Amino acid sequence: MDQEFLQVLHAHRLRYPLMQPQDYGKLAYQSEFGPEHLLTEENVFLSGLLAEWEALSPNRPSIPPESIGNGLCRFHLWGTCAKRQAAGLLFRLCRLTASEHKGSPEGLRARLAYLPSLPPKDMDKWLRAYQAQDCPPVHHSQIFQRAYDPHYRLLKREYAFYFPLLLQIWELKTNSKPMIIAIDGRCGSGKTQLAELIQKILPCNVFHMDDFYLPFEKRRPDWRSIPAGNMDLKRFQKEILAPAKRGEKITLRAYRCREGAFSPPLTPPKRNLILIEGSYAHHPALADQYDLRILLSCSKTLQEKRLKLRQGKGFENFAKTWIPLEEQYFSAFHIEKKADIHFDTSGFFQEDQVPD
Repeated sequence: MDQEFLQVLHAHRLRYPLMQPQDYGKLAYQSEFGPEHLLTEENVFLSGLLAEWEALSPNRPSIPPESIGNGLCRFHLWGTCAKRQAAGLLFRLCRLTASEHKGSPEGLRARLAYLPSLPPKDMDKWLRAYQAQDCPPVHHSQIFQRAYDPHYRLLKREYAFYFPLLLQIWELKTNSKPMIIAIDGRCGSGKTQLAELIQKILPCNVFHMDDFYLPFEKRRPDWRSIPAGNMDLKRFQKEILAPAKRGEKITLRAYRCREGAFSPPLTPPKRNLILIEGSYAHHPALADQYDLRILLSCSKTLQEKRLKLRQGKGFENFAKTWIPLEEQYFSAFHIEKKADIHFDTSGFFQEDQVPD
């Protein structure tokens, strides 16, 4: 935490040279406690947010989310977007952030301990007065307000990063008919993480392509030379996509390669939103049955870093065996050219230390 918050302080000092002691105090408070003290009833939150958002100039530029440490960021409002839809999603994400992030007085004191070394005059005086008040929530200074006109909400970093993509999915939720979204991408690009994130926000069922590998005894002798030759796409079509398109309940039979057997069948509650995630999800035999095709990518350097964390000692064998098969699939069917949305996750994973 020490080094991370020091970097946050340095970045904000450079970006906002007119920051006053209370602005640094606000930064420390937000980094520790997140939005938990700001949430109200949904209708109050939405009315205040929309009033603030509508007052912004349409020419106000979009500002990237700003890290404030502790896995949190400031998510800035901007001039043009589908504000009513975005406001509903933003409330849901703020509420999730507040429920998942908890601070402590001890954590705030640890952050405040870094402030005396900063240049604003009267920092020590402000800190003594602030701590004497038992460290309440802080407002931005008038100087900061006039100079930078801040308009933002606090979110977990992953929620802010994926917001543009989540908003496109959020806008589909008004449909009453079954909707099927498929998330494909190279291993390590964050498919499972994104599916889990969407599942937090919207009622949906998630099905994984990893549950539809062909048993080895059913694969053709030359299966390695066939793009997706290790996948049971016919079973996936019959057991998942066909009932999903009809709006029927789905019974999942997941095949476990290590055990060489099927797991007991599971029938999740029927949902109008179905998520399919995993490599081979956009195979031509399946692709035209989706309402939205999302492709995730990341740089090869970050892919390798994440896979080494995930696979451990098995990385070398994984890289020699499975990555070439995956690349064969992407090349043979031009998968990258056929997605509805192509989303690069490199910017998120550059700071990530834990694989999905």
